[in-house]
Amino acid sequence: MPEQMELSRTLKARHVAMISLGGIIGAGLFVGSSAAMLLLYFLIGAAQIRHRKAMTRTQVDALSLKMWLFPWASYAAQGGILSVLIAMAFFEGLASQLYTTMVFVAVLWLSYFALRKTNAYAVKVSENR
Repeated sequence: MPEQMELSRTLKARHVAMISLGGIIGAGLFVGSSAAMLLLYFLIGAAQIRHRKAMTRTQVDALSLKMWLFPWASYAAQGGILSVLIAMAFFEGLASQLYTTMVFVAVLWLSYFALRKTNAYAVKVSENR
């Protein structure tokens, strides 16, 4: 039998520090983004419902993966997400996340419309030249 090498099981202080730092950052991102993630899931679900309702019967039959209880399961999931978002407003630690997310979404929404209007003006000007 070949000679076995002994496994070294020591961690230096820098290794422990990096593991701790990674855990802190990961946990902070996970906890701090909960309202944003729920809002994103809600928007994806709404887009999925809208897309599926726009499909013809032959397109639905051609799908390789069928969804059970459509649209009722989707509506139930959307209702669950909305209820969690509403409930977040009543918990002191979660309300700040919800309000921060809503402010961020409002800023993004306003930026989108401002840039859209600016780009539409730029296209109109370039067409007139």
